[in-house]
Amino acid sequence: MISISVITINRNTGYEIDRTCASIRAQEHPFEWVVIDGASTDRSVDVLRDHLRPGDVFVSEPDRGIADAFNKGLARCTGEAVIFLNAGDEFAGPDALGGLVRAWDRSRWRWIVGAGMVLDAAGEVLFTRRFPEPEVPNTRSLVRYNCQIIHQTVLAERSLFTEHGLFDESYRLAMDYEVWIRWISAGKAPQCSAHVVSRFHRGGASGDPRRNHREFARARRQHGIANRLLVEVGLGVLAWVKAMIKGRYGRWFYRAKERCGLRF
Repeated sequence: MISISVITINRNTGYEIDRTCASIRAQEHPFEWVVIDGASTDRSVDVLRDHLRPGDVFVSEPDRGIADAFNKGLARCTGEAVIFLNAGDEFAGPDALGGLVRAWDRSRWRWIVGAGMVLDAAGEVLFTRRFPEPEVPNTRSLVRYNCQIIHQTVLAERSLFTEHGLFDESYRLAMDYEVWIRWISAGKAPQCSAHVVSRFHRGGASGDPRRNHREFARARRQHGIANRLLVEVGLGVLAWVKAMIKGRYGRWFYRAKERCGLRF
């Protein structure tokens, strides 16, 4: 059986941490839990400490951002495979990890992407992101225009980070997207599974589509993914529209976009 490390990063998430801890502790598949806290000053740090089990890892100290916290988690975990579940997000159910492990054909793929439910600030499901099984016909399409892969649904061999490098700290938000581009460009395509792994709550540090777009565009340029100028302009306009749409209209927009297969 493959050993798994669940890495959770936290910084002053208040009551949002409760659902994360409950969903992690409910997992039926064995795992190591590595918690990297950015020197929180609210109740979240005490809640995390209360939920830790013997053998779990807890670090609370200042960091240089999300990428640095992710890298600290990688440095302290021992599992053969890792999954990142940030404070405020949650596994979809007690079999989230186990189902993903059973679906993973490690003889062919070194990482697997499950399905993820995307929720708005009120906790209402906007859409469920899933891909064709077991592989996307054109793998590069996963990173061509935007970050289609939700990192809370990715289970990957830890050795991929040893071979291809850690998260790039120059990215404040798109560090996961840059890693997916790096792996896919190196010929490491992911396996895809319809198994629902996580519920991702939109908002927090990554909640501004305009900031995300700027970093996504930089990652594409860095790795030579060239889109036509009009395409890049269109993606920028779409990011602005996403940022402007709120409430009921935002929910309609995201649901319609996903149903039409538009992953921009």
